[in-house]
Amino acid sequence: MSVSKVPNDTRHTLRYPLEADIDTDSQSNFWSGFTENISEGGVFVSSTNPPEIGDCLPVRISIQGDSMMVKAIVRWHRHNEQGEATGCGMQFVELDEAQITHLSTMLRNSGQTPLLYEP
Repeated sequence: MSVSKVPNDTRHTLRYPLEADIDTDSQSNFWSGFTENISEGGVFVSSTNPPEIGDCLPVRISIQGDSMMVKAIVRWHRHNEQGEATGCGMQFVELDEAQITHLSTMLRNSGQTPLLYEP
């Protein structure tokens, strides 16, 4: 597995292992995938056709019947041994206080324990 534009691993928010739907529906395309993990700062989305690095998209996150729209930038791609894209890391941007509170509540209500990384 290889990664394009390796993400900075100095995380400022807790990451949760979580399977949730994520999609975008814009004038130019429809794209969807499933999360592997999520935090208040961003999400990794498993997808065989991720958006391009640098794309800024409105995305809908759906967790256990609750959903919200956020804006996110594709920061990096994950590739398999054959060089095919298998997902992307997306950073949430321009979240207001209400969105941050809503996302935090959704994560807490998911029942998942945060992932812990050794420094």
